[in-house]
Amino acid sequence: MNYFKHTKGFTLIELLVVIAIIGVLASVVLASVNTARSKSRDARRIADFGQIRLALEFYYDKYGAYPGPGSTAVCNDTANQHLDGWCRDTRHNNGAESITNWIPGLQEFLPSMPHNPKPYSPRGASPYHYCLGGGTCVNLGTNQQYFLFTSLENDTPQTCGGGAVYLWWNSVNTCAWWGAGLYVIKVF
Repeated sequence: MNYFKHTKGFTLIELLVVIAIIGVLASVVLASVNTARSKSRDARRIADFGQIRLALEFYYDKYGAYPGPGSTAVCNDTANQHLDGWCRDTRHNNGAESITNWIPGLQEFLPSMPHNPKPYSPRGASPYHYCLGGGTCVNLGTNQQYFLFTSLENDTPQTCGGGAVYLWWNSVNTCAWWGAGLYVIKVF
């Protein structure tokens, strides 16, 4: 007489091992997807800055100065609600309310102004920022110079965390103020 019947199926231990393996693989895949998303947002930020920079150069070629105080356009401080002269792509730094034409005068060359993709980088200055030299945001420089910056989610050679050093017109290191994710385009 055979007391032990062989039934087909898995033991409880085998099922638990398979479930644990699936859980580990799922967490690895999820982490990879989140990293890819943050890198794609950073790529968009860099591409947006390329478009803005090109539009600023077209503006300069036509008007002989960059937009902002001292040129034919002025950043709208009432829209930006900071009264510091910086043009931002949102009314508040949290991005709750976008400003359509956040660098006034540039819509002639860039009809649809880009905005920082959400979620924002947790590492520093979130909105896109623009400042004309010699304006209220930076009292140094001239309307032939500008500063354009945001914060990236990942370190690159162009961010402070990746080794870049960005200096204001008075040679103060902005990385100390804005953090490792700072990404800057400046024209002097």
